[in-house]
Amino acid sequence: MTAAEPIEWDGVLDLAYTLANAGEYTGAAAVLGASLSVLDPATTRPDENVIAAAVLFVRVVDPTMDLVPDEVAWARYAHQAAHTLHGPDGLTTIEATEALALALASHDRFAEAEQLRRDLIRLHLDRGDIDAHLLARMDLAQQWHDAGRCGDAIREATAAWQQWIMHHEPTDGHSFAIAMHLFWMLLACNRVDEAQAIAVAADLQAPEPGDATYDVLCALLASLVAGMQYHEPVCARLLDRTAGLRTARDTAVTRRLVRDQRGEAGEPWPR
Repeated sequence: MTAAEPIEWDGVLDLAYTLANAGEYTGAAAVLGASLSVLDPATTRPDENVIAAAVLFVRVVDPTMDLVPDEVAWARYAHQAAHTLHGPDGLTTIEATEALALALASHDRFAEAEQLRRDLIRLHLDRGDIDAHLLARMDLAQQWHDAGRCGDAIREATAAWQQWIMHHEPTDGHSFAIAMHLFWMLLACNRVDEAQAIAVAADLQAPEPGDATYDVLCALLASLVAGMQYHEPVCARLLDRTAGLRTARDTAVTRRLVRDQRGEAGEPWPR
């Protein structure tokens, strides 16, 4: 399979997005990995389908596995190819940048990942996209939290939340994700009273069956709850980076992963 076979790529991407939306991340990674493994990220020409496959692969692959293809190499390909096709501020470029930051952080290359996230924060601010700017700040705070920088993370996440509710009602559906991330950080660090205050302000409740976003919200809640068991040693500076970053990756998948860059399936999380 090559980038010159769009019909085959359509089938691969359709199947991978279907699996990812169903929470079958391992299956999605296997489908994408089988196709990407016959290409070389160093020589593959910029191609929309390959960029989409590489970005999705980064978001679903398990970073603890010694896999071929190399997720960091493909993330770099997506980042560079998207710049070529769309410029530095195109939506595809932004998503590829997020994917590269995630891949780098998953391999403990925190300084490189942080610089990319700071670049995104500035880009969104320069474009006047306040919501994206604040969500990017929350992503940076999440990275710090996973790396054991709990104080820095909570201060940044709190500041982002306070600015968010200057533009949105705290109980609005669009506020759920950012409130839940701050709530989880506080709760994981045993700052229960502060976490409870966020829960009350944002009216955080489990979704009801039948809600349009029920499956997505349940996946997010499950991911955050699962991450609680990993954070105690992080707070104690006995960092289990692999476990913590896997939780962060699952959360990122839930919130923004399944954006079909061909416009056939919107992302399941409002931004």
